[in-house]
Amino acid sequence: MRLAYNPGGAWSLLREAPEAFRRVFFISVSVAAIVFIVSLYSRLQSRQRALKWGLALVLGGALGNLADRIVRSSVVDFVEYHAKWVESLNSLLRHASSSWVVTDQWPTFNVADVWICIGVGLMAVDMFTSRRAHSRVPGALGTEIVR
Repeated sequence: MRLAYNPGGAWSLLREAPEAFRRVFFISVSVAAIVFIVSLYSRLQSRQRALKWGLALVLGGALGNLADRIVRSSVVDFVEYHAKWVESLNSLLRHASSSWVVTDQWPTFNVADVWICIGVGLMAVDMFTSRRAHSRVPGALGTEIVR
C-alpha cells in the first residue's frame, strides 16, 4: 500500500499539462462516459449479462475516479504491486526503447481502476460471444447457415 495522488489519467497521462486543462478534460471525458454508459445500459437485452455487469463496473469505477477529481483535482491511488513478470515485460520493452525504465513495479492504482478493467474485460467477453450468437441465421428445413 502506498498513497499517491495522480493528477493525470491512466499511467499519468497528461500529468504535466496545466491543471485548468487537465481538470476540465478529465471531468468532461468522465461525464461523457457516464452519460454514454447510462444510455447504453437502458438498451441492453436480457441475455447480455456480461455487458450488463461490465457496464455497471465501468460506471462505478468512473464515478469513483470522477468524485476524486472533483474533490481533490487528482485520483487517489494506493495499491502498489511488484512482480517478476512486470520486470520481464519491462525488460522486453527496453529492447524497443532504450529510454524505457526497467522496474518490477506496476503503476500504482485504486479499486475504481480494478472495476474499470474487469468491466472492460466483461464487455469484451460480450462482444465476442454475442458475435457468435448473431452469426447464425435460420436456413431452409430448420438448418442453420453460418455467415
